[in-house]
Amino acid sequence: MGNKLLTYKRMVNTMVIITETLICGGLFGLFYSWAQGSSWEKTMGVPQTQIMLTLMLCYFVTAINTGVSLYNRKVYAYRIVGHVVQNMFVFAILAGCILTVGHYTDAWSKLFAGYLATLLVCLAAFRLTLRYLVKSYRSRGGNLRFVVLVGSYENNVELYRELTEASYAGFRVIAAVAAIAEHSIARQFAAGRPDAQDAAQLAEFAQQIQQKLLAEDTSEPSIPGNRPYKQAGGHRMAPEATEDCVSCGACAAACPVCAIDKGDPKRAAGEACISCMRCVSLCPVHAREVNPVMTAVAAKILKKSCTQEKANELFL
Repeated sequence: MGNKLLTYKRMVNTMVIITETLICGGLFGLFYSWAQGSSWEKTMGVPQTQIMLTLMLCYFVTAINTGVSLYNRKVYAYRIVGHVVQNMFVFAILAGCILTVGHYTDAWSKLFAGYLATLLVCLAAFRLTLRYLVKSYRSRGGNLRFVVLVGSYENNVELYRELTEASYAGFRVIAAVAAIAEHSIARQFAAGRPDAQDAAQLAEFAQQIQQKLLAEDTSEPSIPGNRPYKQAGGHRMAPEATEDCVSCGACAAACPVCAIDKGDPKRAAGEACISCMRCVSLCPVHAREVNPVMTAVAAKILKKSCTQEKANELFL
């Protein structure tokens, strides 16, 4: 599944970047035709085709480095526009320097500035239009993905909200499993679980879910919890590297939300950290930890709700 998702992302990246590169070159061709006989045309020291190909190459390199966020299930318009502005800023500097140093043309003329401004609008319109088409397709049931939620009692409600709050997200929850596991932060709660008995019960749940899928039953289960979902308060508990960190990068590679800088794993996790503690459990030298004071406070808060033993539950 991960390889398929990666292939899909690369495919969309390639399609968008190639299309935008062609827009970049085509728009310059239009501006060149409008500039016939102008003072800007007279400043061109090389043929139009050479300038066009140079601009296309500059944009292609810029877009490859910054990537495309369009394929994500939930991308907001302001993020798309922000990404385009970021691309154009880097592109303008790169192209302007090359055109000026190479004596291709006057990169600081009003006409070239107009070209950059028009290109910004065109690229933003292209991405927003494409995103609108994708959302419309998903809202009508296209590219639908059936989902089975597996998490704790509280997390399942949050997962459900994240996946289904917008019809264009493209997800439909058909089952949910409240699976008991050792708490990722206060490990004294549910220690040793899931155990052998849990594994057998979860295997039985999997068979029931499979039977529902084979029966082509796509009805959504009723998942207990707050409606609407109430965002939990408190401070984010992001693990930090200790002095024992050897910068092997295992934590960054394993982080499910890419919150750890792969170039410098010793840096504190970013705002994207979801406090799953995967980096803590996988660190080969045990060099990542949460502030012990915060851990003690969390344990005290959790004691009331986590002391009593709970059973796994299946929601169909």
